[in-house]
Amino acid sequence: MAEASREVVPRVEPPRTLSPTGGLAEGLDAHDSAIGLGRGGPVLSALEVAANDEGTAQGNATFDVSIDAAGRVSVSLVNASTSADAWSRVGQAMRSAIDASHVRLPPGANGWHVVARVDAKVQYPNGRQPKDLGTRVEADGLALGTNPRRATVGDPPIVFKKMPGITLAHSGKVCSVRIHLGLGPPIAGGCDPSNIGAHETRVVTTRVVSEGRL
Repeated sequence: MAEASREVVPRVEPPRTLSPTGGLAEGLDAHDSAIGLGRGGPVLSALEVAANDEGTAQGNATFDVSIDAAGRVSVSLVNASTSADAWSRVGQAMRSAIDASHVRLPPGANGWHVVARVDAKVQYPNGRQPKDLGTRVEADGLALGTNPRRATVGDPPIVFKKMPGITLAHSGKVCSVRIHLGLGPPIAGGCDPSNIGAHETRVVTTRVVSEGRL
């Protein structure tokens, strides 16, 4: 059997044609997907591997994938929260990794279409991300509000919800502290020992947004 070819094509909406079964086949496909028997598993597996290998791809992205009856695979990047170039490389790697012979096409289908989303982030065991670590200065503005407990004319109609101030905040791998200059608690913070000695890890999750026959 000849090796299935793979090519990059612009993202286009699949042509709308009348279902030869009056929508019955599509309804059965949707039911299978709803109960976890969808056909996009090989696509998700390839996407997870590709996203893990491309460590610079951060945030989330959505891909449009089509596998036709001849085994041709096309992948296009629909959108990306950040790092579009890195996510484009993920799409290229995913396309090469998809084995069309492992995608079960329904009888009579011209192919299978999958829209898949991937989320990737680097974090420590407690969920804190390296990009959130460091020291910053936060300025608190004056915030006013109405007095919900006003009972008499003598009660002030306006109250101070937050007074002006400056906060020096430091977020570390294990401990964090906030020093506030103004009204309110001057110092707050704490430590999480679960991060002691731990290294950051890359976490990738994938899911099928939608799928169906071509």
